[in-house]
This record gives sequence, C-alpha cells and structure tokens, in this order.
Amino acid sequence: DGTLTERLHRTSFRMHAELAETLGVESYRSIPTLQIQSGTGDLRSSEDRPWLSGPCEQELLDDGEMTAQVDPRELTMKLLEAAQAHGATLRYGEVVGIETEADEGKRRVTGVTVSDRDGAHSVLDCERVVTALGPWSCKLEDWLGLPLPLEGVWSTSLVWKSEDVQQPAALFMKQDTNGCNLEVYPRSNGDVYVCGCGESRLVSADELRANELTPEQANEPDRNRAAAAQSSLSRFCQFAEREPDVQQACMRPCSPDGLPLLGQFRAVHGAYVAAGHNCWGILWAPVTGLAMAELIIDGETSCVNLKPFSPNRYDTPVYRVLATQRGRRRRDEPLGEQW
Repeated sequence: DGTLTERLHRTSFRMHAELAETLGVESYRSIPTLQIQSGTGDLRSSEDRPWLSGPCEQELLDDGEMTAQVDPRELTMKLLEAAQAHGATLRYGEVVGIETEADEGKRRVTGVTVSDRDGAHSVLDCERVVTALGPWSCKLEDWLGLPLPLEGVWSTSLVWKSEDVQQPAALFMKQDTNGCNLEVYPRSNGDVYVCGCGESRLVSADELRANELTPEQANEPDRNRAAAAQSSLSRFCQFAEREPDVQQACMRPCSPDGLPLLGQFRAVHGAYVAAGHNCWGILWAPVTGLAMAELIIDGETSCVNLKPFSPNRYDTPVYRVLATQRGRRRRDEPLGEQW
C-alpha cells in the first residue's frame, strides 16, 4: 500500500475475479499464502498440509482473502477467445518494424511490418499500434528512434505434476544457502509451479535488439539453478524429492526504475506501449488491457492513473545522452532475485 503501483494491484486483482466469472476461467481460485523458512518446527505430521515436511517454520501471510491464482495459459486462451468473438483476428508472425509518416512536425503510425512463418514480409495498415512484446519491446528504440530502456531478467522455473498436494497454499521462502528465494504455487490441475531459483541473468537491451537471445532460447533453463532449487525445495516438500517434470525459463521485462511502461508516445501519434511488468505480468494483465483500451478509445484513462508509467519519462535530453554511453552488460552477469 502507498506505492505507485498500488492501484494497478488492487484494480487488477478485482478484475481477475470478475473475468473468471464472466469468461469461465476454471483455474481461478482464492488460495492462502504462507511464508516458510528453516527452523526447529517439524511439519512431517502436519494434518493441515501433509505435503509439507520439516524441520521448518511457517507463518500465515494471508488466508485467501487477498491472494488468488490462475493458470496463465487458460487465462490467455479465454481472453483470446473472447476477443475473437468480438471480431479480433489472430495472426502468427514476427513484428520486424513499425511504419510511420510525417504529420505536422511529428510522425504518425501507418502500419506494422510482419514476417510470416515462411519469411515473407507484409505491412498491416493501421492507425494505432500497441507494442506488448515483453523485454523485446525495447526494439521500439530502433523502429521509432525513441528511448525505451527495457532489459530482460532471464529466470529459471520448474513444474512438478503432483496429485498429493492437499490443502494447497502458495509458499514464499526466504533466501537460503543455495541462493534460492523460492515461490511455490500449487495449481488446481495438479501442477506445482516453482520460481525464484536464484542467480537470474540480466540481458541487455543491446542483446535483445540484436536478436542475440531469441524468445525460443530464452525458454532454456539454467540446469544448475534447477538442481539448486530442487535441493532447497526437497527439504520442505515431499514431491520435490524426485526430478521436476518440467524445467523452463522466462524473460521478465524490467525498466531502470522498476515501473511498467504504459501509455502513448508523444512524438509518434498512434504508437502505444504496454511492457515492463517484471514479475507482475499475470496480475496486471487485466488492468493493463483496460487502461490501454480506454486510452485509445477515450484519449484518457479512468481505471488507473498512467502518468507515473508514461514511456515519455525517458524521452529527455539527459537520458538520450546517457543512453549513448551505456555499456553492454554480459548475459552471464548474476542478478539475483530482486524485484
């Protein structure tokens, strides 16, 4: 509470519950949240959650009133189906540029250049475009010549398939001797998603714009961090005594000030961006969509104040000079799990 992103959190949390009912999102549910750490308590005989083992201590952070979860794939597909039902069209391809033309001393968007699966390029005519490409949204610096300092945080995650997690709860664990800050999310379909494996890698905007790390490569996990996470989790969760069923990775988009980039570029009419959500992408997705729709249709937002998140906060003479001086950070530079 009291932070610039509080309204994003609270509005979008409420919207998730509304969308789950409206769209029939079956995986959405309230869930209690615990903090787990090594300690003297022994939970092996716990009647509440027998899948937790000790020695460890647990603290209830929320009983489910203010915490909930949803399967991100199901949510995405339900939103896509609803959009298509209202006339949206899904097209597969890679965006490789945004077309503009002069307009009274500024520029305005005229189209998006897309590379299809067969490698053929075509231009989709449009007057407005919202770039929501995660950390690869930094390519707007090349396409529009506007500062957009996004970098990627390359993080490993694991999934166990387990039917033994009765009385589920989300778990937050303090940093341990393996360098992990584990977060554990049992899902309603029996999957247990685990992140916070530690030693995430920072990928610079230079590398992302140059395609030195493609989205496909970004899905590759750090096997050492996966082993460390399994070792840490097996101390508390019986299902983690075996190998995880899935080892994967993602690229979290982060801005220098840690705030998302939401809004319209003042230098290019019709160009919008929605990126930089870091670890809050799933939570903030509904309010982001609503805010961008309001901004495009009405010219302003009522659901949340976007001023603190404007992408124009980096379009200043000082930042433009600093941007030309920034050095390339190497992909193997440890970052940790700081949000």
